[in-house]
Amino acid sequence: MDIKNKKIATKKVINKTTTKTKGGQTKYSDDLFNKICDELAQSSTALYKICQNNGITRATFMNWVNNNKDLFAIYDNAKEDQLKFLAEQIIDIADNGSDTNRDKLRIESRKWLLSKLDRKKFGDQITQDINVKNELPLFDLGLN
Repeated sequence: MDIKNKKIATKKVINKTTTKTKGGQTKYSDDLFNKICDELAQSSTALYKICQNNGITRATFMNWVNNNKDLFAIYDNAKEDQLKFLAEQIIDIADNGSDTNRDKLRIESRKWLLSKLDRKKFGDQITQDINVKNELPLFDLGLN
C-alpha cells in the first residue's frame, strides 16, 4: 500500500456528512448537527442513542455544543421541544394504551423525567400559607 492510499484509509466517511480524523474525533458539520437536534426535538430517544445512530459520540456532540453559544442555543431549543414532546406523549399513552401496567410505568417515567428536567413547568408545586397574628409584642424593650 502506498502513502497516498494510507492517507485515504485513515479517514472514515460517516453518513456522507462528516469524516473521522486519525484521532477519531468527528469534524463538525451543520447538516449533522441540525439532523441530531431535529431528531432530539421530535422523539423521546436519548441523545447518546441519536448520536450513536448518526455515527458520532455524545461527547463529540456535546463538545460542539459547549464550545459555541449559537449551537448551544439551537440545542437548548431542541431540548425544550423534546420536553413538550414527552408531555404530549403522556396524553397519547393514556388515551391509546392497551397494557395498563406498562402504560402506567411509561407515563410515570415521563412525568418523573419532566419534573426533574424542568421543575418550574412540570415539577410539583409546593405552597405554604403562613398566618402570623402579631397581637402581643415579642419582647418588651422597657421604653414606656
